[in-house]
This record gives sequence, C-alpha cells and structure tokens, in this order.
Amino acid sequence: MKYKLVKEESTREELELRELGFLAIERTAANRGGRYGWCVTTKMRWGLFCNFCSDNNICKTFEVNDDVFRRYAKDRLSNRSVATAQNYLSSVNTVMKILVKNWISISPKKIIGKSRCSVRNEPILFSVNKIESVVLNLNLQGLEVLSGVVLLAANFGLRRREASLLDICAAAKEAKTKGVIDIFAGTKGGRGRVVARLIPCHKNQILILETLQKILKNRKCLIPEGMNLKKFYQLISNKCLPLLQRFGIERLHDLRAYYACERYQEITGCSPPCNRKNEDDIPCVELDESARKIISSELGHTRIEIVSSYIGRKPRRRQYER
Repeated sequence: MKYKLVKEESTREELELRELGFLAIERTAANRGGRYGWCVTTKMRWGLFCNFCSDNNICKTFEVNDDVFRRYAKDRLSNRSVATAQNYLSSVNTVMKILVKNWISISPKKIIGKSRCSVRNEPILFSVNKIESVVLNLNLQGLEVLSGVVLLAANFGLRRREASLLDICAAAKEAKTKGVIDIFAGTKGGRGRVVARLIPCHKNQILILETLQKILKNRKCLIPEGMNLKKFYQLISNKCLPLLQRFGIERLHDLRAYYACERYQEITGCSPPCNRKNEDDIPCVELDESARKIISSELGHTRIEIVSSYIGRKPRRRQYER
C-alpha cells in the first residue's frame, strides 16, 4: 500500500507541527507493512491535538510538555469518556516518540486523573444455540461470509477486521498441522506482526475453518470479490448486526466476550465472574491470573486488566480464601 507523503522534499525545520506528525505517521505505517487503520486513526487524533496547539501558538515539538497535555485534555477532551480521552493522549505520545528522540511518555492516566471503568457486570445470557441460529439465518439469506464473521468472533475471539482479513486457507492448514492459528492480519495497532498471537484450535474450530474454506473456494478471505473492506463493514452493519440483536446479542464485541468466558471456564473449570451465581465457584488466585493472561493474549491485548471488560472483575482476595 502506497502512502502519499506530506511535503517529503521539505526540510524538518520548514514543516509545521501538524505536517511533521502526519509525515512521521505515514512513514511509520509504510515501513511496517501498511497499518492503514492505525494510520488513519492516529492522524485524526494528532490533527485534533494540532488544532489545539495552533490555537495556542504552539508550533514546535520542543514546546510540547506536561502542561500542554493537561490543557489540551481539559479544553478538548473533557466531554469524552475516560477511555477515549486516554486513547487520544496515547496517540499523541506515540507520534511524539517518533518525532523526538528520548521522548518520555506523559501518562494519560495522570493527566485525565480518572481510571477507566470498563468491567463487565452484565452476564453473557446467550448460548451457543443462539449463535447457531444467527448463522443459520444468515446462511438461508446466502450470506455465508457474514456467518463466517460471526463464527470467527465467537469461536476464535477475532475482531471484525481480523475476521474479515483472515487467510482462511492458511489458517485451516495451520490449525490442522500445529493445533493453533497465528493472527496477524488486521490486528489492532499491527501487533500481530511483532508479537505472535496464537489461538488454540480443537476439532470444532478446525471444522469451522474447513467449512469456510469450501465456501470461499479460491478466495483467501471472507471479503467478496469486487467489494472492499469498507463496503464489507457496511454489509456487516446492515445485515449481520440487526440479526444478532434479534437473538439477544447486542454487538460483535459480545461474541468476543462469549469466547473469553468459554475459555475462562475451560482453563479454570469455574464460571467467569460475570456469569457466576455460586460464591464457591471461584478458582484460586494463581489459576485466575493465569487464565486472564492466556485470554488477554488470545484476544490480542497487551494489558491483562482489559480482560475484566470481557469476563468480569477479579474476585477479591478474601473471596478466594473462603
């Protein structure tokens, strides 16, 4: 994928803060094999930060510091959720790391002054039968590619983009020979290219991949011929999401939560916290921690705390000791 570089012939001194950042983002994306989604998102967030800088006569990278971050957060991010505000500041940190040698990251958490609140409290109420009903209805409409997205989200924990871009043929072969598949296409932030993200595959998962392989014939991924990723997303939104909601599944993310809950049960032998009814149904602290690390890796996250948004809060230590 080729990127149009901003004023490549210009010297660093001639470039404004905005253009300098855009150029750095585009070059980084190109050097890492694409990362189109990361490129677009980071440029949007950097642009918002540069709008604030322009309004406050901040023109050079050496003028950016903790105080600028704090004022930017208060002026432009105060009406956004804690998680969103922290993500916007993290993107600015990312660009500054590229632009400034030895840049010391400024903690978004300290700037925002709040903690994210993304612990799942609602139980996963839908069963495998409801997922199968969604798949059957999509198949009856001739939308097997959308069935594939649902199956990959629920049985492999894939995001929408990851499911859409997965090389089904290669994945089926890898699952049969190695018992795992390595997810790298479409991963968040391009992490799959740097860190192996291995998802274990049992008979049922191998069967799903083989079935999808037969449906696709000579195509590699679920995106139909003549359709780009954006249009495929629209097809998912228009045809798949309403059907999911009809069967009590609010969004695709809930299918990833379903996967996480199933894996937690499989690893620990206990119900995930969000579905727990019996107070005695709690694993030891070491086993709970181990399960969360495994699930975090399989879902493509770098922080173990994120798993709480899929399976529920960690039990307090006194609960373990009962």
